[in-house]
Amino acid sequence: MAKVPSSPNAETLDRSLRSVLILALVVLAARVLYLALFCRYDLVEDEAQYWLWSKFIDWSYYSKGPGVAWSIWLSTRVLGDAEWAVRLPTAVFSAIGAIAAGALVRDMAAWAIDRAKSSGTDLALFASPAKAGLFAAIAYTVAPALQMTGLLMTIDGPYVACWVVCCWCFWRGVVVGRLRAWVGVGAVIALGFLFKYTMLLVVPGLLVWLWLHVRRTRSRWPVAGLGVAAACASLGLLPVIIWNAQRDWPTVRHLMGHLGLPGGDVPASAPKDPWSPMWFIEFIAMQLGMIGPLLVLALITGLVLWRRAARAPASMDPRWVGQSLLLAAGLPILVFYVIIALFKEAEGNWALGAYATLLPLAGWLGADAIAALRRHVRAGAPLDPAERRALRTRKVVWRAGLVYALIAAVPIHLLTQIGDLAVRLSTSESFRARFNSVMHREPRDPVGRLRGAEPQAEHVLEVYHSLSPSSFIIVDHYGKACQLIYNMRDKTWGKDAINQDRFPPVICAMSAVGGRKSQFDYWSWNALDRPELLGKDAVIVGTIDGWALDRFRPMFASIDAASVQRLRGDHRPNRGVAIARSFRGLPQTAPPSPAEQGRQP
Repeated sequence: MAKVPSSPNAETLDRSLRSVLILALVVLAARVLYLALFCRYDLVEDEAQYWLWSKFIDWSYYSKGPGVAWSIWLSTRVLGDAEWAVRLPTAVFSAIGAIAAGALVRDMAAWAIDRAKSSGTDLALFASPAKAGLFAAIAYTVAPALQMTGLLMTIDGPYVACWVVCCWCFWRGVVVGRLRAWVGVGAVIALGFLFKYTMLLVVPGLLVWLWLHVRRTRSRWPVAGLGVAAACASLGLLPVIIWNAQRDWPTVRHLMGHLGLPGGDVPASAPKDPWSPMWFIEFIAMQLGMIGPLLVLALITGLVLWRRAARAPASMDPRWVGQSLLLAAGLPILVFYVIIALFKEAEGNWALGAYATLLPLAGWLGADAIAALRRHVRAGAPLDPAERRALRTRKVVWRAGLVYALIAAVPIHLLTQIGDLAVRLSTSESFRARFNSVMHREPRDPVGRLRGAEPQAEHVLEVYHSLSPSSFIIVDHYGKACQLIYNMRDKTWGKDAINQDRFPPVICAMSAVGGRKSQFDYWSWNALDRPELLGKDAVIVGTIDGWALDRFRPMFASIDAASVQRLRGDHRPNRGVAIARSFRGLPQTAPPSPAEQGRQP
């Protein structure tokens, strides 16, 4: 099989990647500038959780691998604990993903042109490798979902970047045949796994494509390369496996709980939402909203080309070899979560790995359509009417995708300002009445998850300082506990004291009040069964309506009814603070859930 012409490697990057590199570096610089000077978003609960993990470096954590904590540790160790420093790694990974997307499609397009030349195929329908790579990098960069992952330090941005880098190494391993490319495949799978376990779902698509490729070309399986990749990938699994084996596999139970499977970590007493067909509809709507027309371009055109190649394999377009890899690498995870959404409420970001290659595919298709139409217009050569309609449709959808992404970029970067307008609007009595009649609840701050953490911490500290110095703060959710610890770090125990092995004044009681376990359950300083806590007063932070507050009553001698108040700065109307007197320890049995209370005589 012909090798990739002018293919770049780690030592030499030719001019065809210059535009991709410029794009990625300019966007990276703009993002860092925005995060450091203009971003008004507080750390969301997941970001604060991963920041706290970085203060207790370990081989793995309860719900995720150690990749996100290690990345934040490296950044904050050098730059401090400011929000922009916590988020810097995801901006860097976003740039790496864009470069890899451009390089992958550039390589594929160059290989396809080389094959087309040798077979006498008309090159007028082909975009140049440089343009195809640039369009792929643009598609990866501007998609609304990946704009957001480039700003917020979650596990999604790094693992999506690992996904596309893995596919680039895989292509070079199969087509170019270099052993170091297979080392890259395994190493990047290992790295991506340390961020998000669904990284492993890249493997089925790659193997299916390889099987079809071997059948089509009658070539041999790259057994040595696959063995090297598997060996390298297994190294990334070891930290997570060892950590879990020492603790009776809590991560496995957590993942099973996420999928609603028996044996998961969701308590049996937890109320279960009845099945709803809206789960599937909402999941599909979220995918379209997060990606826009570029998703339609990649999926519809990709499936049409797949069907065409299956019907006439002898006349297959050489571009389809690379394009089919991009489609095969993204479909398994997307199909998997579409099926999950039929039976369970699924989060919109669960399928993000699919777009690591589907977006570059959309960019390549857009580049080819524009190049083909321009060349035929300039040359005055006739074009088959059906082919012309298909190319024009791809061009229109591509441009619609860019327009959609650019429009989405405005609210993504100005969400707090939009939230301010919504909050002011909600003060109108007529608006509140109409909103309540339609939604059956009071209007909330639509971007409440992105702000309010600092005033919440100040409110809790005000109540905390009104108690004796030996009191503590007890929280009913891990995310809120992490946000409080982050925003109190300079106001209570000092910037560096959290690195010491002593209990801070914030304790997460999520599992003790009937919720799921979290990483807090594996830190000794968070344990509620310590004798030194007995008899101390506490500030309760959590949901304060009805049964929610009753979960804490067995732990204390009393809860001051007059102290119950809404948490300042929180967008949820039922989250508040209360003062509890004289901690008595954990109750022998957890209070019944609302569902169980309804069954009691």
